[in-house]
Amino acid sequence: MKKTKSFELGDDLKKKIISVAYGDANILDRVYVLWLARTNKNVKKDLDEVKRTAELVHSMEEQCPDELIARLKLNKYPVPKSKSSILTDFISIIINRPAASVFVTIALLITVVLSIILNRPAKQQYSHTEIQKANEEARYALQLIGNVMTNTKEKLEKEIITEHVVKPIGQGIEIVNKLLIKGETQ
Repeated sequence: MKKTKSFELGDDLKKKIISVAYGDANILDRVYVLWLARTNKNVKKDLDEVKRTAELVHSMEEQCPDELIARLKLNKYPVPKSKSSILTDFISIIINRPAASVFVTIALLITVVLSIILNRPAKQQYSHTEIQKANEEARYALQLIGNVMTNTKEKLEKEIITEHVVKPIGQGIEIVNKLLIKGETQ
């Protein structure tokens, strides 16, 4: 890396001076260049010169040939449509203006936290009688379920198993016995 003398300005410093003069620098670069301008007369001279140039550039009006404007009005040159959307605007704010994005982020966080805190449902307090009533209703519901299960068990044991399982198995065993008895007699 080439070391510069105190009166020579490096490319990086020149870029920072230009961005400060045009108002495009971030806060750290701005503070750094202004501090250097106070302590170094070469930096101060370059900064003042670039600021004057920037003022001249900003004071100039944009110029466009009348011929080009006429052609645009006749639609000989189609004007490209910019694809600007809310998303691209939001991303450009985040990239180009970090202070704005930090502010927006903090504002969103505060809004979310406050909405959570303020919209929290109130804790319900139940009285002793309400608890007893709910307990009785739960017992009644469980008793109904128990009765249904008991009736289902009895019906399953008495009707379904005996009619549809035991009876066909008994008939099958009876048929096998008859076949075996016929086979022994022959």
